[in-house]
Amino acid sequence: YGDPISQMDFPNIPSKEGHYGKWEEFNTENIIFDAHIQAEYIPYLTVLESKQKRNNALAMVLVEGKFTDQDVLTIVKNNQPGPSLPERFAQLEQWEIIIPQDGNHVHTIRYLPPVKSKNLGVYVLSQGEWLKIGSRWDGKYLIFESSGDKVVFNIVDMGNPYGKYVIFLGISFILILLIIAYINHNQK
Repeated sequence: YGDPISQMDFPNIPSKEGHYGKWEEFNTENIIFDAHIQAEYIPYLTVLESKQKRNNALAMVLVEGKFTDQDVLTIVKNNQPGPSLPERFAQLEQWEIIIPQDGNHVHTIRYLPPVKSKNLGVYVLSQGEWLKIGSRWDGKYLIFESSGDKVVFNIVDMGNPYGKYVIFLGISFILILLIIAYINHNQK
């Protein structure tokens, strides 16, 4: 009587599919009367967005899952040296995402890169190595899936995979034409 009560003293709220439970707000100090406190069921948030924005407009990272209104998505630019990426690719950005635990082992991540190019690739750090993972575009976002609640990923510009070959063939073709022209000129 007259003592404060903490959230720890409340019973667990029974689970409800697609929702999380939360006790309604009330003054927990100096309780001197009986009170009837209701539990509220709130639908899970299915997407969390980062506070960081591109061009002060769109969130840089969106993560799909089952989150509460208390959950916060944390992203940090990660410039720590790590294992080497394949040399032929240009690294654009490296980020670390900390995803609140929501019971899902795999999350869909939507990343808004600084440039849109069909040649962008995603590498995720896994057990000390960079692994190339599949990605696809949806509007302005590059979408990929990753496991765990802490994800370190690199966005790379893979360029045109056939670019070097096209340049080599073009130079070879020009050299052959020059040799033929030289031979024809000397035979006259």
